[in-house]
Amino acid sequence: MANLSPSPFQDFRVLVADDDRHMLDLVCRLLREIGVGTIEAASNGLSAIEKLEAGQFDLVISDWTMAPVNGLDLLEHLRDDSRWADLPFVMLTGKGDLDCVNAAKSAGVSGFLLKPFRLADLKRQLERSLLSSTDRER
Repeated sequence: MANLSPSPFQDFRVLVADDDRHMLDLVCRLLREIGVGTIEAASNGLSAIEKLEAGQFDLVISDWTMAPVNGLDLLEHLRDDSRWADLPFVMLTGKGDLDCVNAAKSAGVSGFLLKPFRLADLKRQLERSLLSSTDRER
């Protein structure tokens, strides 16, 4: 029997940035499966900034390794702008080394998704980033 209860994520808008088209499509498909209401895709960090300028989002999920603006640069740009300083940001990366983790933490990352990840990992990041911030922002 299908689950007819509404998704706790149906009212959220998520921006996904990744220059790997297959990974971008996968993350967007998984977000739809989880029940995220609005999903926008950006092919790199620069495109993500343009989409942020044009719309309102509740969360950014970004790959680390992109050009011309990588995920860490995107995160730092958002944290330096008062409009997005508190916007939850999940870094999608294959970089698990301590220096990378510390750099992202210093820049204000909200969470990490280490490739390869599972649907449950993505859902857990959404719960931590969106549902825990609901009380503060809404």
